[in-house]
Amino acid sequence: MANKVVKAKHRSKSNFGDFVFSPLALFLAVVACMGGTALISYKLGDAALEGVVQPPSNPMEQFVIPPTEEEKAKDESDSGAKFKPVNIQQVAKETRGYIKKQQKMPKGEANSTNADQAETDTEKKS
Repeated sequence: MANKVVKAKHRSKSNFGDFVFSPLALFLAVVACMGGTALISYKLGDAALEGVVQPPSNPMEQFVIPPTEEEKAKDESDSGAKFKPVNIQQVAKETRGYIKKQQKMPKGEANSTNADQAETDTEKKS
């Protein structure tokens, strides 16, 4: 009977190895799973992005009119299209004339004229 009591006491005693190595083994298993998941995710993402290219850095380049050969020879530079400034006086003159024309018209007529003009402007563009 004394022998049985000794075995029971021995079982209830915790080992230092069990206390340290169980959490350590669990931690290493978690780290290994994280590494495996990261590797699989990287491979899948790399395969998904295969063939994808970076968009153009300046999307406005599609609207630039390239210079003709004469302009290139005349300019002697390969900088692209030339900048042509807007004539501010001409724009101001046209705007003032348009405003005066709108002010002279009756209100209902001016609105219908604007709608008609907007329709003709869109027809010209297309």
